[in-house]
Amino acid sequence: MPTTSSRLVSRYSRHLLFSVAASCSLHAIAPAQESSPAEAASTAQEQVSFAEIIDRQFGKGVAPETNALAKIYEAIGPRPEGTFQGEEYFRRLGIPVPSDNGSYYQEFGQGLAGEASRTALEAYGKAMNGLWTEKQYPDLAKWLQENEKLLQIVNEGTLRQNWYYPVVQKTEDGKPTPLIALLLPHVQKMRGLARAFLVRANLHLANNEPEKAWADLQTCHRLGRLTAKGPTLIDFLVGVAINSIATHGELRLLSETKLTEQQIDKFLGDLAKLPQMPQVSVNINVTERMMFNDSISLMRDGHLNVSELTGDSPSEKSPFEQPILRALIDWDVVLKRGNEAYDELVAILEMKDVAKRRDKLAEFDQKWTAIRSDFTTTSLMKEYLRTGSASSVVTERMADAMIALLTPALRGVENAQLRCLQTNENLMLAMQLAKFKVRTGSYPDTLADLEKELSIKVSPDLCSGAPMHYTKTETGYVLYSVGTNGIDEGGKSWNDPPLNSSGVTGDDNVVRMPLPKEN
Repeated sequence: MPTTSSRLVSRYSRHLLFSVAASCSLHAIAPAQESSPAEAASTAQEQVSFAEIIDRQFGKGVAPETNALAKIYEAIGPRPEGTFQGEEYFRRLGIPVPSDNGSYYQEFGQGLAGEASRTALEAYGKAMNGLWTEKQYPDLAKWLQENEKLLQIVNEGTLRQNWYYPVVQKTEDGKPTPLIALLLPHVQKMRGLARAFLVRANLHLANNEPEKAWADLQTCHRLGRLTAKGPTLIDFLVGVAINSIATHGELRLLSETKLTEQQIDKFLGDLAKLPQMPQVSVNINVTERMMFNDSISLMRDGHLNVSELTGDSPSEKSPFEQPILRALIDWDVVLKRGNEAYDELVAILEMKDVAKRRDKLAEFDQKWTAIRSDFTTTSLMKEYLRTGSASSVVTERMADAMIALLTPALRGVENAQLRCLQTNENLMLAMQLAKFKVRTGSYPDTLADLEKELSIKVSPDLCSGAPMHYTKTETGYVLYSVGTNGIDEGGKSWNDPPLNSSGVTGDDNVVRMPLPKEN
């Protein structure tokens, strides 16, 4: 099934955001004059739709021949997750509609059922988490061979610099579909492709072909950086997840392979050439802001019921409730308040100080979560009828509720971004440590020794600003950042045993070398 938010009430729940995890300017969105996203939103109805504002922002200057996704569609076909987006979608991509009769990439084991499906999934999981051979999993090796040409197309696509897909707002029964119900017809397919490259890299490592493994992992890494350039938070979070897949494979390569100093230098150079991860503040400032404005405008015009967002139970709904609310509320005030909230969010996300940013996001999240928990449209109507509250009071409460409902769980998103950046730093440092070992015969006693031998400067922990934690062990080392909570938990991460009897796990971002063997 395609990724969608058609259950509007859960559009920004933590479950949705974490079940998946920009280089463009934040100006010149409206065609008539340069403006901020908030200003563009206030005049969008006179110029372009909210969907067009998103589309122009993320598609600016992208030609089909520079668009990685335009190439990748050759491998994934017109219905990568089962839904056809329509001819207009592909016309705006600038490519012919892929044939329904073509041969396209399918996940390993797709179409199997029962015990056969369980066996395939078990084999795939083991092949993702460790080295494997054709003899161990012949069906998996055959699947990779059958998909070799398609994976090559994906690799060629990731060598392109841009990533764009059109934001198509469709109409159903004469009503525009909300942008928060936007279908993302390919995003989960990208994660599946990333896993395929990891599986093949682990096969190459088992066959003592580290250069081939590295090439697949670099394709995976590029795919993650590109996917994260998409307009939505889900694009960004899936890009972060793919980045983690690539990094895990690259650390395994370091753990399982005896590399030369020349190979390590090449790998370090390749990592340095990767495009930077985009800033999630762009998704918030443009796409999330436009989704808010679109939802409020649709409610004002009677195309979207407030209860579809609030989650009021069917028994509480009244046929008179929605028209009365629409008449009572000053929707321009709701729009203004919402855009002010997005201004605040963007300002927080652009703070340079990690601790201050973390605290401010926590304050923002706690404030709006408390407001949301005490709101339904029925309770608002009852309060109005009981007290005779002024329209301005109802408007303010509605504005608060819509901001609480439609602004995402930003602490989690910010943590995903920060963890991704620190994971990349950890990988680069692990490469330098491997280089030190090749040159001297052992890992350094301290990071200061590493700096002196290789004439480098080790970056501080992004999460605390303090030096990275490093301990040489009998067989290797433990390297860690204190993690996104800013607390040193002694090198304990989420996949270690709980820290206490309550089941709380650690948050440290850890590299153990050699890597622990997967179960």
